[in-house]
Amino acid sequence: MIALPSLALALAATTPVHAKAWTPHSAAALLDASFPSEQACQTALDAAREHERLTPSKPVHDLSYARLFAQARCGSAVRKTGIVWRIRMHWPRRP
Repeated sequence: MIALPSLALALAATTPVHAKAWTPHSAAALLDASFPSEQACQTALDAAREHERLTPSKPVHDLSYARLFAQARCGSAVRKTGIVWRIRMHWPRRP
């Protein structure tokens, strides 16, 4: 199932200076999206990182969106309809 690639690709395609700040809902929509290719996933993730760099958002529970997106990586998953790409989190282990 390819869910919401148009939302994420729209974010990736344009990052206007007046773009809205990230919210928990908009970040969740990006992290829940599935992409048809690794390139589409990486483009959306790179755009999210750049958007946060240009338009910093308020942290949520002391977690910044910059840190959230820094921990993200694109990874593949096998579905009944084929391979999809999703953004996955890779948090460092605590000592």
